[in-house]
Amino acid sequence: MLPEGVVVEDLEGPESEVLDERYDFDKLIEMANEYSNEKYPDLHINVSKSELKTISSQLWDLDVNRAGSGDIKINLQGKTPRNNNEDGADETLFSFVNEDLLQKETYRKMIALFDNYQPDLRQEERDTDEMNVILTKPVLLKVFDFLKEKGHPFASSKKEFRAQIRKLWFGRFSRSKSAKNNHIKDTSAFEHTFIGELNRRRVSGMHNWVRYYLLENDENEQIDYRGHYFSMKEDIVVVSYKWKGKNMKKIGGFFVGTSPEYEIAVYTLCFLVKRGKSCAITVNGCPVTLITHAWRQENDIFIDHIYPKIYENGQCVSN
Repeated sequence: MLPEGVVVEDLEGPESEVLDERYDFDKLIEMANEYSNEKYPDLHINVSKSELKTISSQLWDLDVNRAGSGDIKINLQGKTPRNNNEDGADETLFSFVNEDLLQKETYRKMIALFDNYQPDLRQEERDTDEMNVILTKPVLLKVFDFLKEKGHPFASSKKEFRAQIRKLWFGRFSRSKSAKNNHIKDTSAFEHTFIGELNRRRVSGMHNWVRYYLLENDENEQIDYRGHYFSMKEDIVVVSYKWKGKNMKKIGGFFVGTSPEYEIAVYTLCFLVKRGKSCAITVNGCPVTLITHAWRQENDIFIDHIYPKIYENGQCVSN
């Protein structure tokens, strides 16, 4: 039987507070994914590699609110050695962002949610207004049509699809052991993925470029960009930074310039068709892997975390 509340965190190892040291980390990943797949077999559909590449390419092309040429300039600077704490950057990651981009409707809706959450774990989160507007955008409608054609139960109707999107991204659950013991629902997939969380001097999640950019430009947040590992056409970066002076993100990847609706769409697609497995997609003509993990709690399944992964010697990747 899988221990309840298993967490598998990014590339940095398990949360020591949540995982009992009796359990092997890699084995827990396997157990968590096998359990969720066995408990909810009707949620799985057969999607071939070629179909995933085709639909993900279509989603990229449909992202009409993505940043245009010249809207964003990033300054990668030095490489960050993987196994030490050297600082490879003196300046910020983002050297320019056309902030007119952030005034588009879905960006404004997302940014308005950022202040509704507490980044520290073990604090009760409140229900929040979701970005219902994203469900009207071409990228989400494309995901709905694809899942409906495949017979996925979450896409039996647009009403059902909206309800499941809300639950997947904004449904609250307890991530830390102490929060669970005290009946505190301290997290959601949206908070973890798009906003980021702090726990034991570590940054957990935060795989959204808009969030990172806004924090980087707020002196009170004390974002210290420390360099990069590699990037892919500057559409995806893998970087290292500190937040609020002491909380370290040793390695974290996020898209750059993509719209909120694109990220919700492609992440939802991969979670629903490849939950707990690597999801091979195409981004701007290049191969990218999305890593997905599920969280089981109170006989339900939530998105634990999901993020893009690129490989050092992969196609389109710059070191």
